[in-house]
Amino acid sequence: MELLLPSAVKVARFAPLSDADQSMLKRHKDVRKSIPGEKGRQTFYRHWPLEGALQNGIAQGWLSSDEAATEHDVLLHSRRASTHS
Repeated sequence: MELLLPSAVKVARFAPLSDADQSMLKRHKDVRKSIPGEKGRQTFYRHWPLEGALQNGIAQGWLSSDEAATEHDVLLHSRRASTHS
């Protein structure tokens, strides 16, 4: 199954937060804090598969490779957590 955005974020927002969930959320917040204004956030306003959205974010200069890798890990964690709830 292909992960599309922003639905993954919506699922994670309503799931109960475990310690691992809280750790991932902190990583996500740290990335979001490092992005000025709306840059980077635009990456996740697209209805693209996760990999495509992140690659586009890097290509547009909205996210660094490290930030994209963090967001990848966080969103996949959120998806796994939502399927095990």
